[in-house]
Amino acid sequence: MSLNGDTNQTTNTPQWTGLAMPVACSFDRLTMTLFTFAGGSTNNITGTLVKNGTDTGLSCTAVSNATTGGAAVTCSASSPTVAAAVGDILGIHMHQTNSTPGVRIGVGTRCN
Repeated sequence: MSLNGDTNQTTNTPQWTGLAMPVACSFDRLTMTLFTFAGGSTNNITGTLVKNGTDTGLSCTAVSNATTGGAAVTCSASSPTVAAAVGDILGIHMHQTNSTPGVRIGVGTRCN
C-alpha cells in the first residue's frame, strides 16, 4: 500500500508501490496497530518499508487478537534507519499469514 494508505497496489515496480519523496530524510520508525473486527483466529501481519520497489529491513510483525473486538495489538521498529532522497518512491509492503480474520491495520512512519 502507498504511504497514504488508500490505494491497493498489485505490482512491485517502484512507480506503483508508494509516493515520491518531496524531501530527503531518514526513516527511523515504523509502527503498526491491528484491531480484529471479524473472524475468530489470529493473523500474523508484517509491515515493511519499501524503497524504490525493494523491501528494506525496517519492519515489524504483530499477531492480531483472536477475539473480535478484542484489544488492539501494536508493534514498532526503529532499526535499521533507511535514508530517502528526493524522488525516491516509498511505501509499505504488508504480508499476512491468515486471510480468515478481518483486521483493521494502522501504519505510521517517522522520517527526520
